[in-house]
Amino acid sequence: MKNFEKTIIYAGKWLQMNVTKFTTTNGGPGIWEHVSRPTRVSDSDGVSILATIKHDNCIKLITVAVYRIPLNQWVLELPAGMIDAKDHDPVTSALRELKEETGYTAFRENVEDVGIIAYNDPWKSNECSRLIKVRVDEKLNENKKPVQDLDPEENINVELIPLDNMQQHLGVLMKEKNYAVDSRIYLFSLGLAFTNK
Repeated sequence: MKNFEKTIIYAGKWLQMNVTKFTTTNGGPGIWEHVSRPTRVSDSDGVSILATIKHDNCIKLITVAVYRIPLNQWVLELPAGMIDAKDHDPVTSALRELKEETGYTAFRENVEDVGIIAYNDPWKSNECSRLIKVRVDEKLNENKKPVQDLDPEENINVELIPLDNMQQHLGVLMKEKNYAVDSRIYLFSLGLAFTNK
C-alpha cells in the first residue's frame, strides 16, 4: 500500500469522517472510508476500566449500562472515557472516569495493571485505549453508597455482575433488561469461562 491521500469529509467535536485514496499492493486504486479521533492528547484516546469489588460476599465486575444513540438501546459496557488534557496519565483518567460514571472511588494503590495500547475497531477507526485494572476497596465509606457525578448528557446505570458464572448473569441482564453487550465484556466473560474449565 502506498500513495495515501486523505480527505476530511466531516469534522465534528469528537469524530472526524475521512476518505483515503491509496494504491494497493498490486498497483490498483483503493478507497477507504474511516473515522478518526481529532481529540487525542496522549498516546491513546481513552481508557476502559476493568474494576472489581467484593459485594454480597462475592467478587463482582463493576459495569455500566449506557444508552447508546447509534443502537437506540442500553448497552452493558466497562466504565470508560476520554483522556483529558488535564490528566497526567491514563491512570488519572481511569480513576476520574470510574468515580464519575459509577460513583466508586479508587486510588493509585488500587490499580493492578495498566494495559497496552489496544485498537477498538482498526478496520474503521484509529481509536485506541488502555485497559486499566482496578480493585475497588469496598470498605471505604464513600464506596458503601457510591454517588455518580455524570455530565448532563450522560445517562448511565451501574450494574455489578458476579464473576462466577458471569455469562449466565449476562444472559439474565440481556433478557430482563433488554441490554446489548459490548464485545469487551463478552470476551472477558468468555475468558473467565475458559479459565474455569
